[in-house]
Amino acid sequence: MLASPRRSLCLVSLCSSLTAATALAQQPAPTADIEQVWLDPAARGSLWVGNGQTLRALDFRVGASLFFSGGALRSANAQTSQALVANRLGVQVVAALGLSDWLELSANVPVIIYQDGSSALGLGTAGMGNPWVNGKVAILDDTRPVALAVGLGLGLPLGTAVAQGNGGLEVATRVQVGKVFSSFQWGAELGFLYRPTVDFISVTGQMDDRVGSQLWLAGALSTANTSGPRGELSLRTFVPIGGGAPGVEGQVGVRWTVGNVELFGSAGPGFCGSPTTPWVRAYFGAAFANTPLTQPPCVEGRDYRLEECPDLDKDGDGVRNGVDAEPLVAEDKDGFADEDGAPDPDNDADAMPDAQDACPDKAGIAQDKGCPPKDSDGAALGEYEDNATR
Repeated sequence: MLASPRRSLCLVSLCSSLTAATALAQQPAPTADIEQVWLDPAARGSLWVGNGQTLRALDFRVGASLFFSGGALRSANAQTSQALVANRLGVQVVAALGLSDWLELSANVPVIIYQDGSSALGLGTAGMGNPWVNGKVAILDDTRPVALAVGLGLGLPLGTAVAQGNGGLEVATRVQVGKVFSSFQWGAELGFLYRPTVDFISVTGQMDDRVGSQLWLAGALSTANTSGPRGELSLRTFVPIGGGAPGVEGQVGVRWTVGNVELFGSAGPGFCGSPTTPWVRAYFGAAFANTPLTQPPCVEGRDYRLEECPDLDKDGDGVRNGVDAEPLVAEDKDGFADEDGAPDPDNDADAMPDAQDACPDKAGIAQDKGCPPKDSDGAALGEYEDNATR
């Protein structure tokens, strides 16, 4: 007996649905690098946002930080999944080196220690994120009204896919601007992150659950004291390109240096920005550097580079650094060549220091305590007049 056309149509429809469901089930879980912020390896501005400055030649900074994020891959469909990656704990290792006064190279390597989340992702509990290598060039240095720098970073596709740490090659470009004052500094950053687009609709059923490229705008304000803890506030906004929702992340941080060692911590919330903006993010770590934190410019009593502050007087002798022959050694104000800023320990150049010279302005001999030799009448040679002949 032949099947009716309606029954045949139902069978075809059922087979098509089963085939599609089987194909969907056989598809590998989507994977992407879900991070969207990284610690600034040189940290001349805040921990997150640069201030337009680069490290000087041969200056360096290396460090490591524990990091935590909660809700690292949030679905826009709350009924399906609040967070595909619920908790993520890891370590970021950072390093930065100034190759010259205008060129800085840096790297950031994230290692995931533990994470949990949706079983539909086939999520690994640990792994590595994409390591980043960066270059930054100073366009305007900190002697200008504002410091300005441009940077380029490459996210190498070496992360662990099952840990949601690798979505392919990534590229980040950024422009930084900032200014340091006597007690605080500010920085701003405009950037673009390119990364391959990855859809999570097969897991969440939500079209907006997409990880891809984005624009960001960030700003930071921090104190610039030379001792004790420094506080900072950073804010970063994200605008996805090609899917997803705009988001905001904030961080409140503190930094404290003890010698060459810096201790730091930072934490803050995220708002909107599904799926890559977590509910909360936090850091705690330490760094070692051969250069101090960014210093206030040209304020006496604080560390500064002589060539950057020619109008100050480092040795306090009344002669400006820019014209002082010895800006680190005070002039001896004794009426002899005092205008050059360099001390003259032996004004008459007779090898007898002025402090021991009885005649500091007349060349003499050691046996006469630096005074000119005398004749039998006790008068200095060249000045003798015989009273008997007068």
